[in-house]
Amino acid sequence: MLNSSMNYPYPILRANPVDYRSSIFNVDIKKETRKDGFYLNVTYDVNNSEIKKLLNERVLAYAVQLQCISTWYRDLRISNSEEQEIFLPSELVHERVDLCPCIVAVEKIENFINSDFLEEFDGISYEINKGEVIAIGERQKFDAIYKNDIIKKGDPIVHFVKDDNSSVMFCEWEYDAIRIHLPKEQYKKYNEIGMYESWKIPVLNAIYVVPVIVQGIYEIYQDVINSGQETLAQYSWYKTLKLMIMNAAKNDDAEFKKMLNNPIKTSQRLMNDNSLHALELVANSTKQQ
Repeated sequence: MLNSSMNYPYPILRANPVDYRSSIFNVDIKKETRKDGFYLNVTYDVNNSEIKKLLNERVLAYAVQLQCISTWYRDLRISNSEEQEIFLPSELVHERVDLCPCIVAVEKIENFINSDFLEEFDGISYEINKGEVIAIGERQKFDAIYKNDIIKKGDPIVHFVKDDNSSVMFCEWEYDAIRIHLPKEQYKKYNEIGMYESWKIPVLNAIYVVPVIVQGIYEIYQDVINSGQETLAQYSWYKTLKLMIMNAAKNDDAEFKKMLNNPIKTSQRLMNDNSLHALELVANSTKQQ
């Protein structure tokens, strides 16, 4: 898989001016989930006139390298236009899909040179073979998630367990639903309140569920923002929570990352401002005494 941080024996155009003085290569990829697959809209942007000339002459072409490890799918989709539409049928991809936009040579270039090269490359020409890249954008990824991957509507993202051997609450994450272990007496009271005083459920959620959701969002944050190991990404609660956040962000990647960066606020958004409802219940209960 191509990588924007790789070194090449010739100057490479990137999202930041590394080998060029000021020229950059930016790509915007928007994803739309459909019933039969995933639709990608790709917009390329190059601010170097010499590169654009080679693109217009069809010596170079825009492209996206696609790879899905779980299905062994790999492809390079080439485009002669700054706007590219790609459709990935659902049978081709599953779970993580990696994308790397680039510009490739579709013909051999005997003397590749550019007036915006850094001084160390200035005046040097390079031989670029057909199929070699001369520009690489930022690597991106998305999750190809289907209904059977996530927790069904109405099923809880957490599951409570009575634990006779524990004196305090704790969680286990390596299950499709997060397991919240409660000591025997806590478990008994939790169930009694939920069954006979359901109006107190927002308070129960504030005590038990919200902290767990916050931690779950933090785990996703570590993977997405801090390049974590994705050790929990296989579980349904993780996929469901990630999908809920993406839906709340309206599939805007910048907003999605912003929400991950603030797990407390995001958990309240996902749980319909649970803290407010719990506070109102506590306030009303105080007045009644």
